[in-house]
Amino acid sequence: MYKTKLLQILNHLSPKEKKQFQEFVASPYFNQREEAKVMLSHLLSLPPEDPGLHRRSVYRVVYGKAQLNETRLRLETSHLYKLLKRFLAQKAYEKDDSASELYLLTSLREHKLTKVFEIEQKRFDSKLAQSATQDGDYHYAQFKKEAEANAMYGQQYLRLPDPHLQAKIDHLDRYYLLLKLKESCEMRNRERILNTPYELHLLAEIRAFLQQNQAWLAEDPALAIYSLILQLQDAELAKKPDLERLDQLLTLLAQHHQLVNQQEARGMYKHAQNYCIRCVNLGIAGFRERLLAIYQQGLENGLLLVTGTIAPTDYQNIVITALRLDKLAWAKSFAEEYQSKLVAEGRNNAYHMVLAHIYNAEGRNSDAIQLLQSVQFSDISFQLNARMLLFQLYYEQQAWEAALYHLEAFNIFVRRNKQIPTPRRKAYSNQLKLSRKLILLAEKTKKLGGEEFRKETESLHRQLQHTSQLVNRNWLVGKLQKLKDIYLKG
Repeated sequence: MYKTKLLQILNHLSPKEKKQFQEFVASPYFNQREEAKVMLSHLLSLPPEDPGLHRRSVYRVVYGKAQLNETRLRLETSHLYKLLKRFLAQKAYEKDDSASELYLLTSLREHKLTKVFEIEQKRFDSKLAQSATQDGDYHYAQFKKEAEANAMYGQQYLRLPDPHLQAKIDHLDRYYLLLKLKESCEMRNRERILNTPYELHLLAEIRAFLQQNQAWLAEDPALAIYSLILQLQDAELAKKPDLERLDQLLTLLAQHHQLVNQQEARGMYKHAQNYCIRCVNLGIAGFRERLLAIYQQGLENGLLLVTGTIAPTDYQNIVITALRLDKLAWAKSFAEEYQSKLVAEGRNNAYHMVLAHIYNAEGRNSDAIQLLQSVQFSDISFQLNARMLLFQLYYEQQAWEAALYHLEAFNIFVRRNKQIPTPRRKAYSNQLKLSRKLILLAEKTKKLGGEEFRKETESLHRQLQHTSQLVNRNWLVGKLQKLKDIYLKG
């Protein structure tokens, strides 16, 4: 029985959920089979993959007979599995604040209890009016409520104007537009990450409608936010970074993020954050400052924390962004303050990683190298970051032989590791290729004549300009410029 769907789900339930499921199965409303109660009690009493979970043993406990009847056991297991699915669906239903209200209205309408329906409808109206959020879920709940009110009106055969019909359609339009723009932004994002094209039907028509009806955007900030995200994605595809529009988006997010649920607000900030990261990677001025501002807003409004914890990748990226803006004191303060808020999985990796970056910023390169060589990073993103930082430290120490050896091993790691997405693998491959050329140029700088040095630096500069995918363009550009400065001082 080890691999049955029933046991797979039971083994993933929390102790509280297991107790609740036992109470669910014990309720005669949901289950009237005593065998299901006995089977569940036995299954929950044993640890996963216990020998007592063999079919014959379970059958003996449930039916008290040694002779195994496969059909009977299979039917009983299927019955208990159906109860478990119903229990999980009930748990999800209970999390939906509006679901019970809407189903109550449906039931009252079906029973033709007009007066009670009107009372409950008004009470639900009041509840929705007090809602802090006005996201897609809000408009969907309004649409369903108005649909029930419209259906109740139809049952009464009244020949009077029905205000619920217009309200129903209005909320349906709002719900659809919000959902369509939200998912279109995500599809655009995944196209870039996974290099997979999606069909975005009706998007052009919707955007044309919103362009002609600006009042809709003014009345619904969430619509305006998604519209701006799409415009930024357009600008990125056209290779025309738009700092002004990004600032408009950040202003709207700061003022109105509370109008959508926390998960959706995090997604909105994530779009802005990823856009900034891509622009930073292209070496475009002004976006790194905006990126740090996004992180700081996320810390202030709590959206960067999930259940009080911060993701290791966000923790690391915040420190690196601050350091590259020469905000060493702020980065150190943040690293120490939020270390305890890191999720348990990956905590040590993240802390040691940012500590190595801080050592580097303080000029403690030997300490940073020693730290990176002594820590085993488990997560692929930390492995990549650690290897890249270690190379940069070798470069700073002018340990050219060690740097070249490290680059060769790093390149093999990138080529062979299938966990690295293709676009990211390409960016690392380009970074390593140009880094190698930088080292070879740095090694022989003092031996080159003026014209020869100029040609080689210009060649590398052109390659940097025409290579779109890089991990850290600014580092390469900065080191190349430093070589030029050193040569000129000669």
